[in-house]
Amino acid sequence: GKIADQVNHLCLASVTCATHMLLYLNVDTFVGEAGQTLAHQVRKARENALPIMLVHEVDTHQSPAGCHFDHFFRTTPQDLVDAGLYRTVAVACHPGPHRRVSLALIAKECGAVCMQNTSMAWQWWINKQTDRQTGKQTHSKASMQADR
Repeated sequence: GKIADQVNHLCLASVTCATHMLLYLNVDTFVGEAGQTLAHQVRKARENALPIMLVHEVDTHQSPAGCHFDHFFRTTPQDLVDAGLYRTVAVACHPGPHRRVSLALIAKECGAVCMQNTSMAWQWWINKQTDRQTGKQTHSKASMQADR
C-alpha cells in the first residue's frame, strides 16, 4: 500500500547516504506495525552491507523500555535471527552510575575518539545525557562554563 511505498522510498533514500545503522534494542523492538517497518529497514541495511550497531536497554527497574536479551529472540523476525543479526555483541545501556560508561562505549563504537581539547565538552555531554535518564537538572550551560 501507500505506507509501504513510502517506507521503501525512505529506506532506499537513507541507505544511499548512511554509513551505519544504530539499532536500539528495547522491549518494543520488532513489535507491532512499527516493528514490521523496523524489520524492513534492517533488511535493507543488511542488503546494502551497512554495519549495524546494536545497543541494548538493560534497565528493567527504572526504564519501561528495558528488557532481558532473550526477549529479542521472541520478537525478532526469524529471517533476521537466522541471517546473524545477533552475532554482533550488543553494547549494553546500563542504568545509574554505569550509564556514563555505556554512553561512552556507544560513542566509541560510533567512531568517537578522546581529544584533549574536547574532553570537558564530552564530559558535559555525558553528564547531560545521564541527567536526562535520571531526571536531574544539575548540568546547565552555566554549570558547564563554571566547570572550566
